[in-house]
Amino acid sequence: MDQIFTSIGEIPDKEEDSDPSLLPDQKSKPAKIKTSRKAFQSHTAPDETLDLHGKNRQEALMLVENYVHYGALHGLDSLLIVTGKGNRSQAGPVLKQTVEQWLLKNGKKYIAQVREAPPRWGGSGALWVIFRR
Repeated sequence: MDQIFTSIGEIPDKEEDSDPSLLPDQKSKPAKIKTSRKAFQSHTAPDETLDLHGKNRQEALMLVENYVHYGALHGLDSLLIVTGKGNRSQAGPVLKQTVEQWLLKNGKKYIAQVREAPPRWGGSGALWVIFRR
């Protein structure tokens, strides 16, 4: 163990020994502009979250419509709609299908994309909505 620490002074410092001429020329290639909004990365939180647990279809669609209009009006980037996985429903995940169909049919004016949420944000039990700019 002592041998490791006695030779540590011989290791060159990265900043002292780096020659700027050996580094890649950063001015020759312009940085790529990311056009995606990072909305589907799991570490990015949605702007708003709508939880539809315990709602019936009519209540859920009314809330979704209000949130979509609210999000478009207030310039939101993303909305997370938690529909649940339908584990307690005899018919399966009814709300997710209903909400997704409504968004695709009626939300075209306001919505750029609708996708399944990342696992951290609900996975197959949630929809991630990206608003148009």
